[in-house]
Amino acid sequence: MDYLRKLEICNFNPNYIFWEEMIESFKYLEGNINDKNILDFGCATGEFLHLFDSQYPVNRAIGIDIDSEKIKKSVETQKINFFDAEIFDYKKHEEYFDCIFSQEVLYTLHDLNKHAELIKKILKPKSFYIATMGCHIENPLWSHRREIIAKEEKYPVNDYSIDQVASIFFKAGFRVSIKRMDLSGFITYDPIETREFSNSLTELVNSTMNHKYIFMFYLPPKKYLLNNNSGLYH
Repeated sequence: MDYLRKLEICNFNPNYIFWEEMIESFKYLEGNINDKNILDFGCATGEFLHLFDSQYPVNRAIGIDIDSEKIKKSVETQKINFFDAEIFDYKKHEEYFDCIFSQEVLYTLHDLNKHAELIKKILKPKSFYIATMGCHIENPLWSHRREIIAKEEKYPVNDYSIDQVASIFFKAGFRVSIKRMDLSGFITYDPIETREFSNSLTELVNSTMNHKYIFMFYLPPKKYLLNNNSGLYH
């Protein structure tokens, strides 16, 4: 599929370059996944799932978000549906998803331990959670961005380090991997937003290329889950 067509599918959303990297990561997992029941945790208006489905046709895809107004703007199909995260029935979806994605959601969650346990419940064993994170305390622009996000967005803003996130998921039983996002697309410039959010285009590029990470959390079969008391897999 050509570049322009992909941009059209996601309505030229500036998150496209991050979504593409998330989808690129999926190619390492595809052979281990049969049904392709996919969840986008923090889906906003839902374009990511349509982009994903255009490259890896899904069996069922669900997007959830705490912003009900954004959910109303999402476009559903027979196999792609969207729900308010506050009323979504997680119990009906225990051990349901083959892969879960989130783009810059982790820093918005006040209780990451609770989130890790929730992801563990709704993922099938031997499945994956792929999550991006550029909003963290090691990012030089974080203190500047934190103030803006806190003023403009409805969701909470939390200070986490990359090591802290990795430790929380490891203790929850996941095997944790990480890499810097190897972006192949172009970063979107806006004369107002770029200056307000990143001070300058140069700082935006440096921050994105050097401090944006992608986690891969693997949930092993139950017999290999982490023993939290010993710190060893069994």
